[in-house]
Amino acid sequence: LWHEVDDIAFYSEPAEGDQTVIVKVGNMQQATSGVQHWAKAGIMLRKSLEPDSLHYSLMLTGKEGALPQWRPADGGSSTWAGWNTRRHQAATEAWLKVEFRIGVMQSFIGTEDAGGAVTWELVDTRDFSQLGDSFHVGLFVSANRDVPLEVTFEGYEADQYFFPSAAPSA
Repeated sequence: LWHEVDDIAFYSEPAEGDQTVIVKVGNMQQATSGVQHWAKAGIMLRKSLEPDSLHYSLMLTGKEGALPQWRPADGGSSTWAGWNTRRHQAATEAWLKVEFRIGVMQSFIGTEDAGGAVTWELVDTRDFSQLGDSFHVGLFVSANRDVPLEVTFEGYEADQYFFPSAAPSA
């Protein structure tokens, strides 16, 4: 999941309109001496299932923390906003949330307290209207080497968001 073409496992469903996607990612394991630094797993909103498709992803990495990454155009290079968007470096689990509203993507990293409540921190906001109205939403895994990666996903939710009507009532 980098450069111009992705080699990932992507479990997705068709989606449209505004979305909220939440998942807890954890328990990354590879059959090596440890998880690769840039092994990745998380949430993805993707224009198509083509390997060079435009996408926006929020992920937990093997050792570099939780962060957003995206490809702004089909066939283009993937990019990210830099180290200032990275959270929880070396974390082994993280709550992730992506909200897509009227062409704007926002990503959040959550911290769970002892009682199970999650507090969300906004880490990235960007215009992503190029995704369009119909796309795929789901979970992905990218091993970042030829070593299989196993990940546990918990609490997955993908919901279409409907704005309340501003129409006055009689």
